Amino acid sequence: MKPANEKEERLTISQFKKDNLKNASQSSKWSKNEGEVAVDVFQKDSELVILAPIAGVNSSNIDISIENKMLIIKGSRQNPEESEKNNYFYQECFWGKFHREISLPENVNISQSKATLKKGILKITIPLLKKEKKKKIEIE
Repeated sequence: MKPANEKEERLTISQFKKDNLKNASQSSKWSKNEGEVAVDVFQKDSELVILAPIAGVNSSNIDISIENKMLIIKGSRQNPEESEKNNYFYQECFWGKFHREISLPENVNISQSKATLKKGILKITIPLLKKEKKKKIEIE
């Protein structure tokens, strides 16, 4: 789906960014013990694509849902070396529960959404609904 004009497209992208920045700033409502997944969100042809690097997580430990035009990604990454006796020099890797919410545009077809996990990259594709530009209505 392409907006009617370039200005409309910028407004749509601008609102999409505002909604997601607002959601990111509100992520503090979640437990401080939960991490947040980094994502890339972009439009490719007639679908919305979300990419998230989630290395070290099995697909069985990831829950993806869409509620009220909000994509929700939840999961857990287990530390293979978990021990209180480890004497860390650095501990930069996040282990434990993670959560991310992404506002979706109005024109998505959630019933056709798909997700894959390959080489540590979660890919979610959501088709965009085609917007009818003009329709002639016949009088019966």
